[in-house]
Amino acid sequence: MPYSWPEYFDWLHEKPLKWPQPPPIQPVSAQASIQPLPGIKVVLWDFYGTLVRISDGRLKRLVDDELRMQIAIEKTLEEFSMWQSMTRKPGAPWKYLLSQYRDLLEQLRMTTSCATGDSPMISLADIWSRILDRLLQKEFLWDKAIHGDRERLAQHIGFFYHLSLQGVEVISEICETLITLKSQGVIQGILGETEEFSLPHFLWMVQDKTGNEVPAGLFDSSLSVMAHNLGLRKSSQTFYKTAEKKLSEQKILPHQVLSVSTRLEGDLEFARRRGWKTALLANDRLSLSATSGQLKEERLKPDRLLTSFRQVIDLLSH
Repeated sequence: MPYSWPEYFDWLHEKPLKWPQPPPIQPVSAQASIQPLPGIKVVLWDFYGTLVRISDGRLKRLVDDELRMQIAIEKTLEEFSMWQSMTRKPGAPWKYLLSQYRDLLEQLRMTTSCATGDSPMISLADIWSRILDRLLQKEFLWDKAIHGDRERLAQHIGFFYHLSLQGVEVISEICETLITLKSQGVIQGILGETEEFSLPHFLWMVQDKTGNEVPAGLFDSSLSVMAHNLGLRKSSQTFYKTAEKKLSEQKILPHQVLSVSTRLEGDLEFARRRGWKTALLANDRLSLSATSGQLKEERLKPDRLLTSFRQVIDLLSH
């Protein structure tokens, strides 16, 4: 059997590899608004930038920094021994591979169709799967005991590339808050732009951070909507319609839902339209996407403004 996600994370963790780290937390000068919100039964968390600290504040397939791209592509090329199966071109191998990566990403963005009002989510595995198509023309080989079949290999490559490009971490406050809410009977779900590896890696990081096993059912899958499952970005209309349907099936009313994110436009904005309560997390400049002007706009104004993660507990205490 190939490695499960936790086994793969453990295996990579034991290798002498250096990974980028997010920059230190940059506190935001803001006045918290933490008056309790009565009647909340469900908390829906945004993922990258909210639950997970990540370089650039958001999950990205490309960054503008050419050096970071070079390092991520070179590490991936070396880790999976791709050079032997690549077409020889003048110049550094990483430049040729990066050129292919960019071209394929653009092709997928142009050719992936979706309904009006939706935006396609191009997964890292989709991109690397197409690169594998080319490598396999030259007898590309891999360790199937670790990476399994071709589809699983593309997932592993996508994760390795992601980890080489963007530093990620969870902070103790996040772990403690999630576990406290779980112990208090609060239902928690995820509403975010994710890859297949995102949630397993988050749970692995929480366990690594706390040294304790993560409580079973920390997040309710029946109330979670994750981009990699829908193939749509979070800003899509269908994304939120799917969340509404899941909540309705569980007989959860709009005013019983609290949506937490670090972004107003394209995120809490849509939650607000559906009658959910909203909380803007303004604890780190890295991920915060909101201006003082937006905080006053009726269509964007959040119900609560948080300056620390554990303040969610205060909102639900009554």
